[in-house]
Amino acid sequence: MKKRTGLCCLLILCALLLIGCTAVPSSGSSASASEAVRAGDGNGDSAQGAFSPEDIEQIAIEGTEYTFPLSYDDIQALGWAVSEEGYRLVTSYDVRYVLPMEHETYPGVYLMSYSEYWSVSYDDAQSLEEVLKESGVWGLGVQMDLDQVDLDCVDYPAVSVKGISLGSSLEEVIQTFGEGYDPNYTDQGLYMYQLDTEEEETIRYYWLYFSFQDGKMYELHAAICY
Repeated sequence: MKKRTGLCCLLILCALLLIGCTAVPSSGSSASASEAVRAGDGNGDSAQGAFSPEDIEQIAIEGTEYTFPLSYDDIQALGWAVSEEGYRLVTSYDVRYVLPMEHETYPGVYLMSYSEYWSVSYDDAQSLEEVLKESGVWGLGVQMDLDQVDLDCVDYPAVSVKGISLGSSLEEVIQTFGEGYDPNYTDQGLYMYQLDTEEEETIRYYWLYFSFQDGKMYELHAAICY
């Protein structure tokens, strides 16, 4: 199923990124965020390219700009609710810091809410939901189940990062964020940008991820983690 294929690709990437998000800088290391921006595993130079931490500190939902961390109550107020089926799938891959949500207006589309610390696991959807209510939502993803919806006809949720949203082209993504994506997944239609900043002996990771089919985007994720 394409839904499972798309989610599985995301979960594999999440597992790889989790290794980076649990890293702790050595003691005595101190640098400003602007001095310590480093590219991820890609061959592009994110430090000199278009992609920067500021690019994903805000996300637009239904025409309103939100700054991470978002209020979980705000997301619920827009009509999104926990998807028990989606949560069972992500936990089957031992990814327990992402909460899939669904909306009656957008059947076949998931909204993924990310917690702040990816090294922390939660036993059930209710526990993770409580954390998101207390600490906020530090990342959002939106993706379509291509078994249920037509990429050309679906009514996309209005979720965007710097004007990039579901249905955008790869050319638009590169024009906006540069060519510093990780090349290891592009043969699967996946384009991932990652960089980090170090400040006061703490590393913060910035992650931006897109999936394409037939030249159109059906999956978008933007997250900040520690």
